[in-house]
Amino acid sequence: MIAIDQTFWLERLRELGWTQYRFGGDDAGPELVAHAFFWRTCADVVIVKDARTATAYRALPCRDVFQPVHITRMTAGPMNRVLREALTWPEPGTVRESNPMTAPPGCGLPLDLRRPVTIRPLNRDDRGPW
Repeated sequence: MIAIDQTFWLERLRELGWTQYRFGGDDAGPELVAHAFFWRTCADVVIVKDARTATAYRALPCRDVFQPVHITRMTAGPMNRVLREALTWPEPGTVRESNPMTAPPGCGLPLDLRRPVTIRPLNRDDRGPW
């Protein structure tokens, strides 16, 4: 469960234009929170399970950013470190990206963890579709 005191970085992502997805949970809060920032050529995704468990990756175009086929960046660890790192990734095309790699197991979200879902879309101009 995501605690209220852990929401600073998550709300910061929203302020920067990331779309927020809240999965599961109840009135006390979601079971996990994910954010996606859609560039023209890829999507940056952050998935937070709790303060100690977060994953971020840059997904190449695919049908479902929560089940990527190929990625060029990935980090995992404590939420604050992962969020800070993902926010420092350069804009696509400004530096040479790593060669695409097959998304490793555990990169993304299984379908059974995605219901119910609440989506908080962008409040500013739409950057998609890829």
